[in-house]
Amino acid sequence: MEMTSLSRSLKRLEDMGIIKRIISKEDKRKVIISLTELGLERREIAKNTVLNFNEVITSQLTKEEKDTFFNVLNKINKILNDNNLSL
Repeated sequence: MEMTSLSRSLKRLEDMGIIKRIISKEDKRKVIISLTELGLERREIAKNTVLNFNEVITSQLTKEEKDTFFNVLNKINKILNDNNLSL
């Protein structure tokens, strides 16, 4: 991710009250980014949403289908890595 994109994303999250930035007392160049209470709540919601989604999908696949799916994903990931490609 480009620095400008990262800075823009962090600013948006900070404006939404999801993260807070604290300048390090030891090194003024260092910024510590942490989740706020709202950020922690949103993280929990997101985690539960993903877990539920995964359960709904994987509960309807056989073991063989899951194995095939993960084998293909691993192969795609290897191709991307081998060719220095990223999403």
